[in-house]
Amino acid sequence: MSRLFVTGGAGFVGRALLRAAQARGDSVRALWHRTPIRMSGVELVRGSLLEPEGFTASLRGVDVVLHCAALLDPIDSAAAAEAVNLHGSVALATAAARAGVGAFVFMSSSATIGDAGSGLIDEDAACHPVTLYGHSKRQAELALMRLPLGSMRLLLLRPPTVYGPEERRNFLALTRAVAGRRVFIPGRGDNRMSFCHVDNLAHAGLTLADHPSATGIVHVADAESVTFRQVVNTLGDALGQRGFVPRLPMPLARAIAIATETAWRRRKGAPPFSRQRLRTISADFALDTTRARSLGVRPRFCFDVGVRETVDAYRRAGVL
Repeated sequence: MSRLFVTGGAGFVGRALLRAAQARGDSVRALWHRTPIRMSGVELVRGSLLEPEGFTASLRGVDVVLHCAALLDPIDSAAAAEAVNLHGSVALATAAARAGVGAFVFMSSSATIGDAGSGLIDEDAACHPVTLYGHSKRQAELALMRLPLGSMRLLLLRPPTVYGPEERRNFLALTRAVAGRRVFIPGRGDNRMSFCHVDNLAHAGLTLADHPSATGIVHVADAESVTFRQVVNTLGDALGQRGFVPRLPMPLARAIAIATETAWRRRKGAPPFSRQRLRTISADFALDTTRARSLGVRPRFCFDVGVRETVDAYRRAGVL
């Protein structure tokens, strides 16, 4: 049994980690700031990442810190992203090292890589993040790797888009687009991409935290990558509406993205389609998870099963 300290326990990934930790009998403390954590058997610690002195005592006797709290996209303030995702993470890791914690697991993101090439991307790939979120996470990675952490192991996990029954952001938006037949395939749609079921991510976090030689950056995703065409078809099957999905030549798709951005300039929020969104769904960009597998990570959900479970949960929750 390990003694864990989890941040972001009220969030989508944090809740999955708390459930997985409890299922295997770990002792769990969870930091909460604005949103209460409603889960029995979890010791709650209230505090702010920006004021670690308020919860430093709660880090004593802890084996592993799993840091999931973050400011997520869409982010419109670089200063806010830097304060939470960079400085808050550094402050927490510093406090954990001083308290004698054995391992610090930072939940990073494949958004740190950005436009860094194509194909199967491993942990040594150059990073050129294109969003404020990705930039703040990459800055946090670099800062954490420079810290004098003593004997505390540092793990930086990079999942791609995370999905699962309680997800209410990117994957729900994609599912709604497919359900409303508001999606098209740019180009041939055979570009590869990675996804990660939230329970696969929770399992990976705990497995790597336990592994005595696991350190540094580790890519975590479902066992197999999928093409964008497969993503759309799998969602269509789960929704019970498999049918024709239009394909558009890339020049036309790009023109639509530019026109949408132009029409959206006077409105608040991100446009429903943009050149960045087009790059996301058309890039051949999948995570190489060889390192994770070598450290004992074995994903439990495949994409097909995970999607069906997620869509069924969306329907029960009335969000589709």
